[in-house]
Amino acid sequence: MNEHTVYEIGSVTKVFTALALADMAIRGDVGLDDPVQRLLPDSVRVPRRDSLQITLRLLSAQCSGLPRLPSNLAPRDPANPYSDYDGVRLYAFLNGYTLTRDPGARYEYSNLGVGLLGFALARRAGASYEEMVLRRVIGPLGMSDTRVTLTPDLRARLARGHSGERSWRRPTNCFPVSTTTSSLPSALLHRLRMTARVLPFHWRRHPHGLIHISTFPSSHRSCVCLSPMAASHWGASPIFRKRYGT
Repeated sequence: MNEHTVYEIGSVTKVFTALALADMAIRGDVGLDDPVQRLLPDSVRVPRRDSLQITLRLLSAQCSGLPRLPSNLAPRDPANPYSDYDGVRLYAFLNGYTLTRDPGARYEYSNLGVGLLGFALARRAGASYEEMVLRRVIGPLGMSDTRVTLTPDLRARLARGHSGERSWRRPTNCFPVSTTTSSLPSALLHRLRMTARVLPFHWRRHPHGLIHISTFPSSHRSCVCLSPMAASHWGASPIFRKRYGT
């Protein structure tokens, strides 16, 4: 293994989804507090509590009220559990689910919630999830070794996983829809490049309610949260900081 070895980054893919949301919000394509319902077909009923709806911000901040996984997740291959979960199943789950608490009431880590966010943003962008993050995140950051669909060269550099006597080189899919939100394989060099280029920034309120990326002042002591779990712990999300400069 070396700096060019490609690894599957799993739930770190959620950071790419959050950055795509940030880019779309800055450009005015979506609003952080837009209900996700607006980005889905009219035939889909996203669960709500009275007048409280699940917004894009709440999905990214892991406070949507949706469970960790959908109840109709029944993979044919347990080793690749999300590979056959499609939009039809996603819509069926949303239409039949009842929230157990208000959206925004508390944090609960949810692959379903962030997967729904990526799926909805890709619909809004008129592209696949891979095309969306390539255009809005991976391309601008110069992360040429980060992809959903592996090229022959990237596949040849994929790290080999081991479990007992088993060994494989098969990337798994990340939730929900296998054609739009696969887990991103990424070379270590480019993962470090993303860290180097993302960490010097933090999120602030835009004067008009959107988010704004500004350079991180060296005189400020603060925590830059990239993972949804860490963000919840520190009272922030990957796309919105409640506090900074403290």
